[in-house]
Amino acid sequence: MFRSSRPARRAAFLATVAFAAIAGLGASPAYAAPEPWSDPVEVAEYTTTMSAHVVMPNGTIVGTIETHLGLGTVTSTDGGRTWSDPVYVTAVEYPFRSSIASTSTGLLAVTWVEGDLDRSVLVSTSADAGATWSEPETLTLAVTDADDPIVASSSPNGFTIVWKESFTKRGVASTDGGATWSAPEVITQDMNSYGAASLVPTGTGEIVVIFQEFDGMLAEYSIQSRTSADGGLTWGPKVAVAPAWPAALSNGLYAVGVSPADGSVIAVWTHGVGEFTDSLFAATSTDSGATWSAPITVGSPAYLRYFRVQAIDATSAGIVWYAYTDTASMSYATVSLGASAASSPVIVNPDPAAAYEYLPSLTVSGDVRLVTWSEGGDGTAAYLVSASCDAGATWTEPLELASGETVAVGDAVSMVSGTTFTTVWGGYAPDYTNAWVFASSTDSPCAGVEPNVLPATGSDLGVPTMLFLGVGLLGIGALVAVRRRTAG
Repeated sequence: MFRSSRPARRAAFLATVAFAAIAGLGASPAYAAPEPWSDPVEVAEYTTTMSAHVVMPNGTIVGTIETHLGLGTVTSTDGGRTWSDPVYVTAVEYPFRSSIASTSTGLLAVTWVEGDLDRSVLVSTSADAGATWSEPETLTLAVTDADDPIVASSSPNGFTIVWKESFTKRGVASTDGGATWSAPEVITQDMNSYGAASLVPTGTGEIVVIFQEFDGMLAEYSIQSRTSADGGLTWGPKVAVAPAWPAALSNGLYAVGVSPADGSVIAVWTHGVGEFTDSLFAATSTDSGATWSAPITVGSPAYLRYFRVQAIDATSAGIVWYAYTDTASMSYATVSLGASAASSPVIVNPDPAAAYEYLPSLTVSGDVRLVTWSEGGDGTAAYLVSASCDAGATWTEPLELASGETVAVGDAVSMVSGTTFTTVWGGYAPDYTNAWVFASSTDSPCAGVEPNVLPATGSDLGVPTMLFLGVGLLGIGALVAVRRRTAG
């Protein structure tokens, strides 16, 4: 989410890494992670990010990479410690907005966008954990202004895809593992912004879509949902997740939903509440989106930016977010089904001068919470991690997994497979002629690291908005040795 437009993204990437295959490969940047994290391994070349990933029922991790060679997938069968070579799904140059999902039986589907002005949404499936992929199928569009496809699964052989098409959200479904797809159904035709919908499977065949709308007649934004009982073949009536708000207060960033247990949904979103001030909101449902609780405010109003949400257990979800007032903050809180308030925010990173510019990550396993993020500015960058082993009450001192001018600042990626936590980031060659994705893993993210023991706080810290708009962080770290990729 929150990726730049395709032309801008393509131009920026070309400026640094295009034609690397022709020009020859340079040595990858060198990083060394502190204990308990392993030294990074190389995941893939020609790209600086893992755009999407899924942990399959058997623990295999499959991630997507978007390169000048096409859309590729990489897999790991050991929790992210080693990775396969890329398998390319399509050979088109620089596909984008990829999304990947697995069924409960281990079938995979990946969807993405191709084209500049005239765009197509495509889908491909795999029955062998990404070793091979079907011939890509182009979905039927009414117009070619398409973007933000997302795929999810709510049944052993079913997939649902929803995408933005101009001011319309449309969706298709497959009940035979992607062999055939239904005719597109209109989800909403109201205008919206930050277009990606959120798909939340809530039971066998049941799935909820959450999205933002803009009503031009009333000049109001709102968060809405619809539920399908047949995996996305048909959709029930639209239900307001929360009351609408005036357009003068600005739109929301996006709405994200998770399902702690069958039939339950927790939705989280932001929107403006005053000049340069936003709030983070949540609402819960125990009937698969048929009704929603009154929205609750998470944290204190501030200049809020990006957030991530993960289900914790059968009744709650964790949220991590960035906020800016006079200084910077990264906070964590939980929301429970039916609760009238969120937990008090706990500061994850105590550095008030941090420069947060992209999505953080949040990964949960039992009482362990893992947050990773990137910081950048003034020609330097760093990728950091903090963990909590007491359900978010305290957090470890942030560790730098990589730092230096060759670190690629971008959306953070982390995952857990079995007992192994893995986080992923990008880097450039020292002369910027090539790019790579790296991964570092651990089975004990809190081992040997003392917690910060920061108290809960009712207000978020932050950096001035001017800092967010362009100032950097401290230049940190030198580059050291890295282990090259071994096949997974």
